[in-house]
Amino acid sequence: MRYPPWLQHHLGAILVALISINVLQVSWTGGFHPLWCLIVWAWAWFKAHFIFVLACGVTLSIFQRASSQSPDLHSGLDPPWDGSKVLKGLAIALLINVHDLWFVQWSSPSLESGIETWLGGSCANGWQRVVEETFVCIEPERGLRRPVGTSWSWSGILFTWILSIIAVLICSIFAASRFMGLKKERLFACLVWPTDLTASSTKTVVITFNSLSMDVQQIIDRFTAAARCEDQSVSAFVSPGPGFNQLHLVFSAKQSGRYQIHLKYNNHFIKGFPAYVIIQPGPIDPMATIIGGMKSQMIVLTGHEPKSIFVRPKDSFCNAIPPDRLADLANDFGIKLTAKLGDESVNLKTIHIKNVIYHVDSSDALESILAFSPGHEGWYKAALTYKDQIIPKSELTLLVLTVKEMADVNRFMESPHNIPTFKGEIVAQHGINLSRPRLFYLTLNTRQLVLKEYFLGLIPLRLCAFRLMPSTKLSLVAYKKKSIPVIRIQDGFQGHPEVVLKEGNVVAALFHLLLLKKIGGSESFQDKANFFYDHLLRYYKKKGYTHRRLPLIIQRDDILQSSLRATKFFTDSDWCRLFEIEFMGEPGMDLGGLRREWLEIVCQKLFHPQFGLFTNLEENSEAVYPNPNATKAQSHLFKFAGKIVGKCLYECAQGKSYRQQLPIRLTRSFLAQIVEMRVEFRHFADDAPELYASKISFIQNNVIDSMDLNLKFIDEEIDPQTKSVRVVELKPGGNEIPVKEKNKLEYLDLLAQHRLARRIKDQTQQFLSGLHQLIPDSLLTLFDESELELLLCGCRHYDLNDLKLNHIVIRTGPSSVTMQWFWAALKNFTPEQFERLVQFITGSSRLPPGGFGELKPLIQISSNGSRGGLPTAQTCFNVIALSEHASYKEFEQALFVALYEGNEGFGLV
Repeated sequence: MRYPPWLQHHLGAILVALISINVLQVSWTGGFHPLWCLIVWAWAWFKAHFIFVLACGVTLSIFQRASSQSPDLHSGLDPPWDGSKVLKGLAIALLINVHDLWFVQWSSPSLESGIETWLGGSCANGWQRVVEETFVCIEPERGLRRPVGTSWSWSGILFTWILSIIAVLICSIFAASRFMGLKKERLFACLVWPTDLTASSTKTVVITFNSLSMDVQQIIDRFTAAARCEDQSVSAFVSPGPGFNQLHLVFSAKQSGRYQIHLKYNNHFIKGFPAYVIIQPGPIDPMATIIGGMKSQMIVLTGHEPKSIFVRPKDSFCNAIPPDRLADLANDFGIKLTAKLGDESVNLKTIHIKNVIYHVDSSDALESILAFSPGHEGWYKAALTYKDQIIPKSELTLLVLTVKEMADVNRFMESPHNIPTFKGEIVAQHGINLSRPRLFYLTLNTRQLVLKEYFLGLIPLRLCAFRLMPSTKLSLVAYKKKSIPVIRIQDGFQGHPEVVLKEGNVVAALFHLLLLKKIGGSESFQDKANFFYDHLLRYYKKKGYTHRRLPLIIQRDDILQSSLRATKFFTDSDWCRLFEIEFMGEPGMDLGGLRREWLEIVCQKLFHPQFGLFTNLEENSEAVYPNPNATKAQSHLFKFAGKIVGKCLYECAQGKSYRQQLPIRLTRSFLAQIVEMRVEFRHFADDAPELYASKISFIQNNVIDSMDLNLKFIDEEIDPQTKSVRVVELKPGGNEIPVKEKNKLEYLDLLAQHRLARRIKDQTQQFLSGLHQLIPDSLLTLFDESELELLLCGCRHYDLNDLKLNHIVIRTGPSSVTMQWFWAALKNFTPEQFERLVQFITGSSRLPPGGFGELKPLIQISSNGSRGGLPTAQTCFNVIALSEHASYKEFEQALFVALYEGNEGFGLV
């Protein structure tokens, strides 16, 4: 039988109080001190459930009264045993005991004889006497007599206390295995694991308790959950289930492996726990699958030389697929080849990895071997596929050489200073074919690729020079006469000439291998970063600079100016020393924390738009770039900013304990200029997303001749002095040149050059002069703009604690359970999922430099009034509205659906 919770809470206390009063009276009559009785029964109450105390108290009282006042019980227990007398004696004792509890034990022989008559068969007469005597007990003026003595025997009292002591001992011995009056071994009826045991953000275990007399909701805070996977702690928590006796245990299950799940109540394990479960890797995610066996996106090989490519399949949480599943997956992987034949690209057949798999016990990858027969040399594009879907970052360029060409390449690589001059023709420039090919000579060394011509066959004239750096690209345009390659050379600046070279394959292979050697032998970011740090330390070691400590006294309330004064006369060697920061008037020794704090505060103040040195391209943009309206008087600050960025990079090179990431984000276009790359209009997508969506992308993707856009080769900007609008021509006579379909790309390019580069040319030069004072430009050019951002800022970071401190819950917001589930879900989010959440709420995945606290308005959490629905968002006001759900699993699933499919139809504003 199940009782309402309020009755469970109060009935027990009432019964225990009544029993305790009765036992106190018994013990007082028997000569025992009531304090001792209180201690005994308080101990019993503390160690067991009220039902157990009630049972003990009633049993003791019945036997005590029966043993002293019921001759039937004694006679019934004597041989031969008479069950009817025993039951009759117990019933008399029970009724008298209950009567005494209510009426404070006023003695009445008539009452006792009335009960005996009632039980003996004369129900009417007996019941009438019981009622009469009861009312007599209520009215003392009717002459009831108070007992002055007792006929209880000392043996009866001793028997009572022996039973009491035994009850207390039982409570003490079995205290750790008691739960709400039930043994923990019998607490739960079943434990149901989710049917899908593959890796996911969370898993929910449903626990249904057996004969639980109290609603789980009221005692949920007494449960504690914990989980471990392969000796690593993972988050876990409990929440009420749909039934009053059900509990949901939710744990993070991103990592595959053996999980150990703990569930405790009042710090005691419940039987069946710890429980164990094996979580398998989830379905293969092409985005997370790793391609191995190559250090570059271009592979140089000969026709008869096989090349191995390894595929390491992973799920969306980067769990490796176990080797015993690889053979079954081979059918789903393939390599798609595209060959350039003449002016056309021809798709060749897809080669399935199943034909070339080499599976051994220790292997964690699929191996594919590429080999080309003689006569099939040339340039190929390759991409690995999974179920006909191209795996990201698996695109390859295969340059297949003849045996003779490979021999020449190997010989030149052994002595790169002896690379000969190659003769060719320029057939196109700036994307326009020349009416007559232009003869040129190409030279290649470890620093640059140079095109030159000879005036009168004697005087060399340089046409263009391309630095040997990752931003310089050589690509195949077509074949002339089916075998001579036409190669485009481009670095973003010099008109990307297209050249015909008979030895074009050799030149392309040499350029690639020399560049690969220059950047450390690998194009992967981590390898290039290690190469950068290693060569930066070698560079300063040759100069004799050391990382010795250099004390700096800084004034916290004027940190920027005091830092400028402290470093005003620093030499390059001083900037390379380890700054030991002391904040004026503050105790503390700098063991690294004060230095990191100083660098972070200086960066935040120096690069913050409010300071005026740097600004945003758009109001809601996170990234900053030099303020085009900065005055010449601020030029020294740009140089100082460059030194601070260089200092951060230099400290990172010293090791992880010195690492200092830049706490601000620079625009991609500005980063491109730092690594000497040309800005492009595609940079607007990152730096000014609103402008890109409303104007740049529209012009690029639409035929504009039929539209009345009234665009000309001009740009408008506001004069900071007069606040008037000023018209700037993007090219000579631009005010008279309309933008048409044929010249729209030129317009977009010139617009990007003006807004992203020319306007900040002087500020950029000052910044670079400070940066290059610490970091050689040759090392910076190892990276592209995206890699430099990763090197400077690290991975994009979302701080959950920051969000908890900087949000608003609207008054009519979600329930407390839904809010608990919301924070629990966010705690288990991957960085990519957190990025989607920020994008869903604010419309942008980027946060301001100050994090969630600088969002205007702050993120607001409300309820959308539905049950079982999807979360909705109002991006204009940074609002997310949550729905109520019956379980955490349903809530989490709805949240994921909204984040991954919520581009439309989910209340986005």
